[in-house]
Amino acid sequence: MLGKICIDTNIAIDILNGNAKILKFLDTYESIILPITVIGELRFGAYRSAKKSADLVKIDALEMRCEIIEIGSSVADQKPKNRLQRLRTIPCRNSISPRNFFA
Repeated sequence: MLGKICIDTNIAIDILNGNAKILKFLDTYESIILPITVIGELRFGAYRSAKKSADLVKIDALEMRCEIIEIGSSVADQKPKNRLQRLRTIPCRNSISPRNFFA
């Protein structure tokens, strides 16, 4: 079994909708990490839904199965740093280098 996986809103919606392919893939992981921002987006959608109560029950069940992480500035800062690092390792074929573009 693999370690942990952090999911975004699209994958969370697939889980809530019972997407068998996604569920099978996620079964290979020990745990699922669900950012608090994703929970907010799911709840926003539920409150706008005609099936509000049923959707909120599904979201509550998903939260119980996942490890919830709060997003602070240190976590928010990590994503652009990781992305910039990946851009620096990709050879650039244009005259514009990622290093110069993001400097």
